[in-house]
Amino acid sequence: MKTSHSEEIKLPEPGTVTSIQAQKKSADRVSIFISGEFALGIHADVLLEQQVNVGQYLSDVDITALLDEDEYFRARYQAYNLLSYRQRTENELRERLSRKGIRPAVVNKVIDRLRDLGMIDDATFAKEYASARVRSKGYGPGRIRNELFKKGISKNMIDLAMKDVYGDASPERLALEAGRKITTRLARIQDANKRRNHLTAYLTRRGFSFDHMAE
Repeated sequence: MKTSHSEEIKLPEPGTVTSIQAQKKSADRVSIFISGEFALGIHADVLLEQQVNVGQYLSDVDITALLDEDEYFRARYQAYNLLSYRQRTENELRERLSRKGIRPAVVNKVIDRLRDLGMIDDATFAKEYASARVRSKGYGPGRIRNELFKKGISKNMIDLAMKDVYGDASPERLALEAGRKITTRLARIQDANKRRNHLTAYLTRRGFSFDHMAE
């Protein structure tokens, strides 16, 4: 058997397709037999797309193309499944697909396809995520910048999201509101300096800079 890809996947010998059978454990997949021997398994949709038929001769190039297309099909399915739970960034999808053992070239192809379909859009994701975090948590720019950075959003897109979101929501006002929420707890601290330090630390954790903190 020959090998393909960096993982050295063993390829079946080329030959004539003698049988195509549905797999018992996976109804949506089929087994292709060459010269009476099992050769490879692919998704039924890939079989239809590539128009493989009994009696057809499959060369090394044909077999490699079928396996590549099957991997691409599985990668797309996994990406669609991940997006069905929640919107994700390109980087998040790349990491998840890579962890499943999908080759970088195939991951790139899936990402390009999803981008063309409008199913992933980091710029829109950044704005919607930042807006949601401000509405639900009242976080400051620093906290949200850090969260978006960890999700793989570029600095330029983060800057645009911050400008858009905090154009309507004043960080100073949000910082003041956040400080008021812990007024009762801080009142128990007798020392004024300690009270101020606790407030500063709390607001810093929530993403506010010293410039945002009201006196």
